[in-house]
Amino acid sequence: MTLPALISPKAVVERFAEAGIEISERELRRRARELRACRELGKALFFTEGDVVRIIEAAITPGRREKECQNSGSAGTSGTTLSPSPENAYEEARKRLTGKSRKTSHSATSSANVVPMSTAQRRN
Repeated sequence: MTLPALISPKAVVERFAEAGIEISERELRRRARELRACRELGKALFFTEGDVVRIIEAAITPGRREKECQNSGSAGTSGTTLSPSPENAYEEARKRLTGKSRKTSHSATSSANVVPMSTAQRRN
């Protein structure tokens, strides 16, 4: 029995970098788990070639998927919709988090209750 080729996340990141695709190992692991395109044995995570292909295929943007479906020769539409792009969701979340922060109310404690440490030690 021959084992399938097993690929480490580090090797995938390096291979992507050679192709001009910048992704961190942490992000690759997150996406792989989200897509269930990885293997885990204990704490070790690794990929088969099929897993890497699934990750790459999932990276196709929704607009491109729609064009491919329209060009497939199908006369009708399927009625299915695509989920929002993770990149768009990330951008929207980033805008919300880096936008103007909401005003927060200060606590009701008065600064009159604040006693310097030197005074507090003398009281004991």
